[in-house]
Amino acid sequence: MPTLRNPQTRGDHYITLIVDIPTKLNNEQKEALMKAVSAALKSMSSDAQDYIKSNFGDTTQYLENRIEAQIDANHVAAKQAAAQNTLNLG
Repeated sequence: MPTLRNPQTRGDHYITLIVDIPTKLNNEQKEALMKAVSAALKSMSSDAQDYIKSNFGDTTQYLENRIEAQIDANHVAAKQAAAQNTLNLG
């Protein structure tokens, strides 16, 4: 990447990225989660809802669990990426 002072000079650019992902949801986040579940339910076909209900039980609870699991997975991935970036930069 060219430097700002001299476009002929190239070098590495280092950045530090800090991602803060909550491990527990506050009331505002819980409300956003419920809106996401509601939107997901509205977009799902009745066949898809029936499939989830027959295989996993309560559709709403299933969607909440899946979204929370994805949040947890994102949290783990962010920690791993931060650790990897620290190793690469260190």
